[in-house]
Amino acid sequence: MVAICALQNFVMHSRTNRRAVAEAGGILVVQELLLSPNSETVVQAALLIRFLFSNHTLKDYASNELIRSLTAALEKELCATATANEEILKRIYIIFSNFPKLQISEAGTLCIPHLVTALKSGSEGSGFSTDHIVLTPTILVNHAN
Repeated sequence: MVAICALQNFVMHSRTNRRAVAEAGGILVVQELLLSPNSETVVQAALLIRFLFSNHTLKDYASNELIRSLTAALEKELCATATANEEILKRIYIIFSNFPKLQISEAGTLCIPHLVTALKSGSEGSGFSTDHIVLTPTILVNHAN
């Protein structure tokens, strides 16, 4: 957990550090952390994705595998608690918004049922409604298809 937080601090304000983390295989490690049984680790991994993909610096690293990992984490949370993890939903939203090529990918299409399930669970977050987080990528993906 401390290592994730340290990486968050390194990449928060530095494009060079974002690229260094990506080139060192950090994206793959974060994808694995999204599948952790520890929910706090999943949240911190999702936050690290936020910092890594907050702009287009790492567009070459935004991939179907990243969407699949986020979708798997969302599915795991929905099955375990019948609610959606808002941090994961926000990351899906950000990835689809910043990297439109992923909207038309197979992984994007396969994400739709989980987004609909999250919409059905309908929990309100901290000022940014789950409905908005879920509907926007769903509309983007459907529009791209």
